[in-house]
Amino acid sequence: MPCPGKTFVNGITWYSPIITKPEELSFCEECYNQFIRNTPLNIHMRNDGTFIGVCDFSAKIRELWLAAVRENNIDRFNEYVQSKIEDVRTMRTKYAQLYSNYSLEIQRRGVLVSSQFKSSMEDTALKAPCPVRPVLANS
Repeated sequence: MPCPGKTFVNGITWYSPIITKPEELSFCEECYNQFIRNTPLNIHMRNDGTFIGVCDFSAKIRELWLAAVRENNIDRFNEYVQSKIEDVRTMRTKYAQLYSNYSLEIQRRGVLVSSQFKSSMEDTALKAPCPVRPVLANS
């Protein structure tokens, strides 16, 4: 199967640098087999198994990987990966905070609408005519 690039795909094996957490930066099995597998630096990669993901083996990462293999030095590659991972972690933290704020706002609005509805119903009940008929004396 060719590299899926940024298209989500399931059912293939994913690999990532050992300095990352699983699924933070993933390389598809095609890119792994073509560029990483048969190199002495493949020991710096981990098999993460199968999951739904996209391939992060971009042109820049490929260029840095090939340079690392050529120089037999993983340091520059790892520095770049670390900077990308920090960006991803920062973005995920901001997303989680935004989602939390959004959830709280939705809850607040729900309570507000419920309160307004209840108040409206109470006002309607107070203004409604009394359903009890007056009792008339026998003539």
